[in-house]
Amino acid sequence: FTILLLLLPGFHQVFAANAIKKVAPAFWWAGMKNPELQILLYGDRISSADVSLSSGDITLQEVVKQENPNYLVLYLDLSKAVPQNFDIILTQGKKQTKIPYELKQRRPDASAVEGFDSSDVLYLIMPDRFANGGSYHGYAITDYYQVDRRFGSNEEFRNLTQAANAKGLKVVMDMIFNHCGSDNYLFKDMPSKDWFNFEGNYVQTSFKTATQMDPYTSDYEKKIAIDGWFTLTMPDFNQRNRHVATYLIQSSIWWIEYAGINGIRQDTHPYADFDMMARWCLSLIHI
Repeated sequence: FTILLLLLPGFHQVFAANAIKKVAPAFWWAGMKNPELQILLYGDRISSADVSLSSGDITLQEVVKQENPNYLVLYLDLSKAVPQNFDIILTQGKKQTKIPYELKQRRPDASAVEGFDSSDVLYLIMPDRFANGGSYHGYAITDYYQVDRRFGSNEEFRNLTQAANAKGLKVVMDMIFNHCGSDNYLFKDMPSKDWFNFEGNYVQTSFKTATQMDPYTSDYEKKIAIDGWFTLTMPDFNQRNRHVATYLIQSSIWWIEYAGINGIRQDTHPYADFDMMARWCLSLIHI
């Protein structure tokens, strides 16, 4: 979701309302152990804008343009930031768009979320297929910051997690970093071709997992297995792109912090980039 603070009436309101379509993540927290925050902005031809912040204790480290002029990738240093509301300011000539952004206060026990181990019993619950085995599987993600709307809202999921924890139950969230869905805005209007393997063109994976560990397998076989797509409707992320990797890693940290989930089941792990997944594992230790 996006909330806009508009300075001028008339034409400028129309411009601002049409300009910003996505801000990801929509909010973050002050006091995280990793002080860097990536903010992905998506809107109509925003790459030509000069970017500034209204906050004096937040540093805009880097502004990265993509091939697609509808994207800007911002990297912020929050090492000195306190919980606050500030504006991301986009200036294009005489036009100015202010995007309100919030750094929330972390819960006192946020970094002490209890995980799961061998003493726990895991149940896989798939309520969408209880009465209909042919229903949509849910692995073609359209928004990494939104619960499947068939099941409810983000707030309802957070309430479920809190209620489960209060009863001594833990919640493990299913995540998919290898690919997204073809209806995801990141694919429908790609930031750049290198966000997806084979430049966004469908190439089928071999579905072989032994090739990733076989020292005698050809580079071609490994590439097809790892970079190939599951189906035409599941474009495969290029996780070697640093912006893609950070986007995915931050999304998992966001759900841990927001909903207090107790664990993550990472789908299709053998098909993802090994180095990126190793970075992801390390990042979860330092939140």
